[in-house]
Amino acid sequence: MRRGRNELTGGSGDVNPQWLTFNQQNMTLANTYSEGSLNLPINRFQNPKGRSIVMEMLRVEFGMPTPDVNNSAGGNILSCAVQLTPSSSVLLNGSDPKNLAQYGRLFRGAFTAGGTYSAIENNPEVIDLTDGNGHGVLVATDTLFFGVNTQNFAAPASFTARVLYRFKIVTLEEYIGIVQSQQ
Repeated sequence: MRRGRNELTGGSGDVNPQWLTFNQQNMTLANTYSEGSLNLPINRFQNPKGRSIVMEMLRVEFGMPTPDVNNSAGGNILSCAVQLTPSSSVLLNGSDPKNLAQYGRLFRGAFTAGGTYSAIENNPEVIDLTDGNGHGVLVATDTLFFGVNTQNFAAPASFTARVLYRFKIVTLEEYIGIVQSQQ
């Protein structure tokens, strides 16, 4: 089945997604929640009467830090977490409607006379935000907030994020509902 311009893009005709990049979010202190913000791109489309244009997030790529401590003899666990939200907040749980995208990574390791082990993860972590039909998560704010945290790291860590997005036209009622749910 062939999809038309209005069906896939919400009428904006924006069929070529773009990348929005958070260059780097550096923590100020190790193991302490830190947050940065990025103003969203301004669309240059003509707003149709009774409609509004919003960002549609299709995919997020999170660049996660690697562990910065040596494994201890008794074993240790390190973790790091990231989130994208439409308003400033603490680290949210996955079911919070303000949580647009979130990822956490756990590292385990130990140093023993019998040998050393650890878990290694690859970067970036890619999260598909579409519904399987090409429709993503709608954002009706002017800013995205990029929150990060670690546990049991020795020093402040650095994270990155990239968002694949396009613009979508929605009804004014839908726009108001999105704004209310994302405040």
